[in-house]
Amino acid sequence: MSIEQLNLMRNETERMIWKAINDGRVRVVFQPVVCAKSLKTISLEALVRIESETGEMISPMVFIPAAEQSGLIRTLGQEVFRKCCEFAVSLREQQCESPRIFVNLSAKQMQDSDLYHQLVSITESFDLKLSDFGFEITESSAMEDLQIALKLMEQLRSAGALFSLDDFGTGYASLSCLSDLPLDVVKLDRSFITGITDKPVSQVIVRAVVDIASHSHLTVTAEGVETKAQCQMVQDLNVTHIQGFYFSQPLSAADTLQWLSKS
Repeated sequence: MSIEQLNLMRNETERMIWKAINDGRVRVVFQPVVCAKSLKTISLEALVRIESETGEMISPMVFIPAAEQSGLIRTLGQEVFRKCCEFAVSLREQQCESPRIFVNLSAKQMQDSDLYHQLVSITESFDLKLSDFGFEITESSAMEDLQIALKLMEQLRSAGALFSLDDFGTGYASLSCLSDLPLDVVKLDRSFITGITDKPVSQVIVRAVVDIASHSHLTVTAEGVETKAQCQMVQDLNVTHIQGFYFSQPLSAADTLQWLSKS
């Protein structure tokens, strides 16, 4: 594919994102994270989707790279956070137990010096607090400009928000970030969970991460748990929290309310 064709596709995707935001077709789904011991829902990860004009859901793999490159990720991120706040209000109105909602932050958002004040303004407009939320980041997004990222993280944590490090154990997340970044949760990359029942090295790595995390007062989430055997193994290895299709796929706001009422 030529450069011209790639640029055309990117421009079309950017226009699609703008139109979806303006038309109110940005959707947020929530995937439960459960306690490995009690299986009680501990938190929810908010995931963004875009609904096409024909009603189909567009994968974030299609639009997130274009949003990152164009800077639209900032506008899209604010829209996602507003929808998370709307859902938190729904939980409160339903008198439903309110697990903490974790929202993903991109590299460009992490480098936005005004992001903290934007998030405070949005939460206050819904009569909520930042302590109702957590934020999920990757090491690469924080390390793009470490000083700006650290200031943002310290501001948010001082307001009661938590931070989760995604994709831990891959080439993008090193042990050094556990000491460099103010974190609360480490999420084991799903590649370790996929082979955890038949690859002893995966078990050794998970056990080592759990041990390091416990000494650093961090909780460990295993994501991508899809089978009973995987669930049993991560429980045996003392992983703190579990996320994956074995318990639930990402759910709409209405279905998440149902899930929480049942659980």
